[in-house]
Amino acid sequence: MNINKVNSSSYLNYQTSNRVNDKTTQSAQQPTIAKDQLEISDKAKVMSEKVNSENKINEIKEKVNSKFYFSDEVTNYVANALMKDVKS
Repeated sequence: MNINKVNSSSYLNYQTSNRVNDKTTQSAQQPTIAKDQLEISDKAKVMSEKVNSENKINEIKEKVNSKFYFSDEVTNYVANALMKDVKS
């Protein structure tokens, strides 16, 4: 039976060669990129559209109640759009 000391050359050579091999193996491997994906169910999409349409209706009702559509700015915008359409 042969017992080598910790500082023996064969032990040191073994440790050094393993370190070099580990570094080459690590650099050769490509990093794995995780790709997460989120999907919304059809039911959730329908619910979202319903909420959005209700919000839009509420916004329009608020504008009608505040007489936004009867303001000079809106009247001029609509009149100009009509004039462009008639001229075309």
